[in-house]
Amino acid sequence: MPKIKVNISYDYFNEKYIPYIDRKERYQIYYGGAGSGKSYFIATSLILKLFKQKQTLLVVRQTFASIRDSVFAEIISALSRMSLLPYVKVSKTTLGMEFPNGSKIIFKGADDEGKLLSISGIDLVWVEEASEITKDLFNQLELRLRGGADKKLFYLSFNPISALHWLKEEFFDNPKEDSLICHSTYLDNRFLDKEYIANLLDMKERNPQKYEVYALGKWGTTGKKVYENWSVQHFDYHTLVQKNPNAKAVFGMDFGYVSDATTFVCSLVDVANRKLYIFDEMYEHGLLNNQIAEQVKAKGYAKEVITADSAEQKSIAELKGYGLPRIKPARKGPDSIMQGIQFLQQFEIIVLPSCIHTIDELENYSFRKDKTTGKYINKPEDNNNHILDALRYSLEGYSKRSGVSFLNKQALGL
Repeated sequence: MPKIKVNISYDYFNEKYIPYIDRKERYQIYYGGAGSGKSYFIATSLILKLFKQKQTLLVVRQTFASIRDSVFAEIISALSRMSLLPYVKVSKTTLGMEFPNGSKIIFKGADDEGKLLSISGIDLVWVEEASEITKDLFNQLELRLRGGADKKLFYLSFNPISALHWLKEEFFDNPKEDSLICHSTYLDNRFLDKEYIANLLDMKERNPQKYEVYALGKWGTTGKKVYENWSVQHFDYHTLVQKNPNAKAVFGMDFGYVSDATTFVCSLVDVANRKLYIFDEMYEHGLLNNQIAEQVKAKGYAKEVITADSAEQKSIAELKGYGLPRIKPARKGPDSIMQGIQFLQQFEIIVLPSCIHTIDELENYSFRKDKTTGKYINKPEDNNNHILDALRYSLEGYSKRSGVSFLNKQALGL
């Protein structure tokens, strides 16, 4: 096959990223706010590398199910925009790509660690939404990018959430040698439409704290945490069920779309011993209802009773039609948020390390502070709570039967 000459103008890039087009640092960290264009830039620059030289790129996200409509679609979009898609053999079944010069792109989910870590011959790795993976998995991927004649490159892209996340300690508090860090926001992306920008500016007025983290890409800061009764531990779900037949699996869902994530959380509740084990989660932006159903079914929970946000009755009805027949609306009611919180505060909450977003929210979900007095009030911030809201919904049946009383703020230590 004749060589393909690729000429790409700087017009394809936002000005922010032009200095980073062909950098050679081993660790390349791209982080910041939503809508900054960082994922599209990485996709474009990696495509150029793959056309220039025969290499194999491994693209990783936390779940394989989330790849098709995110990073896979991003690379397809970049190839199309550069008029290069006809030259690349794309498999939509296996989610693989092969270039004319023999370069390849392999897509894998971190949820199948065995297959992921068995891959060899990798030259480049791109971890999209790197905040979703564990530090242990990152270290394993690092080990597989050592050796060989050519320098291996590691790309990490993410929106920062918690200031306690391992990424901050690993690359910001104790910077690695041979690394670069690029921070960007929606203000750096000239390709955004006006409606998207208007939504972010509305967020700035309504929820300044969320705007700081979500739009400006700043590390989340913690106030007075709503939940202090939790820890991250390894456990085996099946062993727990066998040892405690009274423990019940519960499932909850909260709806979002662009600014807020759609979330799904799975836990094992032992009411008698006041223990709650969180063993699985979903946290995705931009999903349509059929895509939500497909992800839940892919996880194997299609037949479970799922308690979802009752504000989305139409979505609940559609999800039933898409194969989640037992999904039902939460009952909610007056003071249901604080009652649900107080019920959860009575448990020892144990979270699997793989439930990254649950951990982030538990670290950052905080009570509001009165602007006049500077004291915390008996109401949480409406932020860092999408999985935790789903968790409350999932336990609604138990909390209604428990007879929990509505505690005053002194009892909560406020």
